[in-house]
Amino acid sequence: IAAQQISELLQQPERQAGSEKTIFFGPITRVDKANATGRNCWKLDELK
Repeated sequence: IAAQQISELLQQPERQAGSEKTIFFGPITRVDKANATGRNCWKLDELK
């Protein structure tokens, strides 16, 4: 969900860079073998 919110924020060209301070936060979730998915676990090469 946070990625979607950030994407929507960045797609608003009428906002001037630095015109407002935005902070995103959420619960901290420990990622391990039991709960790792493609949504919360990725390889750096996949992002390039």
